[in-house]
Amino acid sequence: MRSFIVAVAAAALVVGTASAEDVLTGPVETRIGPLELQGGYPSAKSVGKLYDEIDFQRATQAYIWATPLVAMEALRSANARDWGVDYNDVGLVDGYTTPVVSALTGNNTTIYAGVFTDLERDGPVVIDSPVGVYGVIDDFWQRPVVEVGPFGPDKGKGGKFLLLPPGYDGPVPDGYLAARSKTNKTMFIGRAFVKDGDIKSAVDTLARIKVYPLSRASHPPETRVVRAGDQSLNSIAPKGFGYWQFLSDALDKEPVEERDRFFHAMLKPLGIEKGKAFKPDDRQKKILTEAADVGFLMAQTLSMAPRLENARSYPGTHWEWVLTLDPSQEAPGYTQLDERTDYTFEAITIAEGMIKKIPGAGSQYERGKRPERRLVGWRLDLHSARSAGRSREGVLGSHGLRRADPLDDQDGDNEGRRVQPRQAEEQRGRFGRRSFRAEAAERRRQLGQDAARPRLVRVLPMVWSDGEILRQELGAARHREERMSDNRAECGSRLRCSM
Repeated sequence: MRSFIVAVAAAALVVGTASAEDVLTGPVETRIGPLELQGGYPSAKSVGKLYDEIDFQRATQAYIWATPLVAMEALRSANARDWGVDYNDVGLVDGYTTPVVSALTGNNTTIYAGVFTDLERDGPVVIDSPVGVYGVIDDFWQRPVVEVGPFGPDKGKGGKFLLLPPGYDGPVPDGYLAARSKTNKTMFIGRAFVKDGDIKSAVDTLARIKVYPLSRASHPPETRVVRAGDQSLNSIAPKGFGYWQFLSDALDKEPVEERDRFFHAMLKPLGIEKGKAFKPDDRQKKILTEAADVGFLMAQTLSMAPRLENARSYPGTHWEWVLTLDPSQEAPGYTQLDERTDYTFEAITIAEGMIKKIPGAGSQYERGKRPERRLVGWRLDLHSARSAGRSREGVLGSHGLRRADPLDDQDGDNEGRRVQPRQAEEQRGRFGRRSFRAEAAERRRQLGQDAARPRLVRVLPMVWSDGEILRQELGAARHREERMSDNRAECGSRLRCSM
């Protein structure tokens, strides 16, 4: 027995000696640079370096994950800051959108109204939408709560929509179109179509939207309608560190969903935690700032050059679907993170009607790209009623129109009707009214004075040249001229008309 114990001890000594010789000590080259090991483990210095890298990588992925939520919070904040629009108010763009409004995919051929609700503060909220309003009520992750119009339960006839907060188990009165939100905050984006140039009727239709808490339904308060007029709005999410303040504010007001718990865990070491003030130390702030810069470019890449199998719409061309996601943002086996980023980095609000292939009612959105994958810059609203024709019409950024035919774009070089610099000078003379010159000058001042330097504009993820910006301004000027003509015809006197 004794000899057996001695033999086992000797064997253990041999194994222990062999393992000690295999321990790695010294530098190891990695993609983040050399890491120093001591006794097979990272040194104290390397531990700090690895934690910095862990937090940086987690922050870049959290940036991508948070894209739709931060975009909604930025839009809500801008409405409150720039236009004075509070919860349950109706923010009304009382005319076609102009370049003074910086908004994701806002176009200058539509009349918009927006309503933000806080279901945590008010409980169930009623949105009474009149006939002629079309749109969607999204939660703050940009998932449809309910559609308004032909694809909604009102069937285009208007109705009282009742928004229920997460977890609500109270009574639901008769006479309402009830819909449950997964977030405390929601946004209703409503549109009214202009018929025969009658802008006023479209504006008046949206102004009849009523909003009030269900608790006050017996004597509803008067809904405050804020008419934006020509007031500027900057609703684009901030770059850099400011992005995280918006995210912290938004997360603090929303329930934590099961699908998102790991992202909350990744944000906690960076100082973002629900129920706690966001006060990052210098190390956290540095990492968050750097991660925001990289996260922005990652999200931009997912949007401008998607590697999704369902992105390409016309085989052999550079045309792609704008929406590659399901409105629920769910797919068999996973939540559509990349698909969601593809859309919400460059656009805002999602509705079932945006992907329905119903002749005469549904719509499809496309975009064109150059061979080098740079976004050309138009968005196509392909109404099925026109799908038999080969001509497609789309909105360039927020401010101009161009036509292109995806079936003709076999070489990827069909960029539609482009205004060249010389043509732009000629058109500048044609549309050179004082108001346009002042507006264009102000826009150029905001964008910078270096004409040779391309400008990265966050409204859509693309590089704009001076010529592109001028072309947008010319498109806006045309619409302003049309609006003035409509107003003159209506009021009979130029002195009584306004831009």
